[in-house]
Amino acid sequence: MQESMVFSYDGQSSKKFGVYLAHVGSGGLYQEPFLPQRKIVEKKIANREKPYFQTIEQEPLQFPMTIVIHEWDNIHTKRQIARWLFQDYYKPLYFESNPERIYYALIEGTSEIFHNGITNQNTENAYINVNVRCDSPYAYTPEYPLPNIQFRD
Repeated sequence: MQESMVFSYDGQSSKKFGVYLAHVGSGGLYQEPFLPQRKIVEKKIANREKPYFQTIEQEPLQFPMTIVIHEWDNIHTKRQIARWLFQDYYKPLYFESNPERIYYALIEGTSEIFHNGITNQNTENAYINVNVRCDSPYAYTPEYPLPNIQFRD
């Protein structure tokens, strides 16, 4: 997912808003979640060193995203981007490199904008760090129509 420059959120491409994914300070390698975070739930019993296994709890997938904003000094652009990203419900998110992997996601926690402070020029020196939280530990796939299969009696 992180190898993409373009992503779609809530049915709208990042190109529409002039924003793209960036990779800041990654040392040339992409870093992204491989497996969902999970926790082993066990029951401890008195006078027994080995606990009893109960289950595994899986956490929803979370990952940071760094978004570069072109023409960040345009106040209308910043407001449009904020309205687009600040949703009240999970919305579909997918990346240009893997459009068949759909995440239902919300932006959570703090988000920060980094810029050089120059607002009277057309600059490209602004980016936003956000944290994305999904509704499950997994990605979804689009619905594909089933072929018309006929069974014999």
